Amino acid sequence: MRALRRIVDDIRALVRASSIPHSHLRDRLSAALALTFLVDIVASGLLFLLEKNHSQTDIHTFWDALFFTTSQLTTLSSAMANPVTVPGKVLCLLIDIYAITVVATVAGMFGAFFSHRSADIARDGQRDGPDRPA
Repeated sequence: MRALRRIVDDIRALVRASSIPHSHLRDRLSAALALTFLVDIVASGLLFLLEKNHSQTDIHTFWDALFFTTSQLTTLSSAMANPVTVPGKVLCLLIDIYAITVVATVAGMFGAFFSHRSADIARDGQRDGPDRPA
C-alpha cells in the first residue's frame, strides 16, 4: 500500500511540477507527446494519399491510415498489411525509426529525471544532517 501511495504522490508531483526535475520531465514528455500526435496525423495523411489508389492495399480511408500509423507508432506492428507502394514502404520505415527514437528518448528523459532527483534527495539529506530532525 505504501508503494502505491508513493507512486500516486510522484505522479501528482510531476503534474504540478513540484521541483525543477519534475518540471523538466513534464515539459519534455508534453513536447514528445505533442510532436508524436503531429507526426501521427501528418504521416496518416501522407500514407492515405500514397496508398489509397492501390488495389492490394488495406488502406482505403484516412481512418485506415490513422489506425495503421498509430499502431506503428505504439507497437511497431499492425493487424493490417504493410503498405504496398514504394513511397508507402519508405514512409512506414520512417515512422518506425521515429517511434524507436522516441522510445529511446523517453527512456533517457526518465533516466535524467531519476538521476537529478537522486542528487536532489542526497543534497537535501546532507543539509538536514543526521542530528537534525527531518
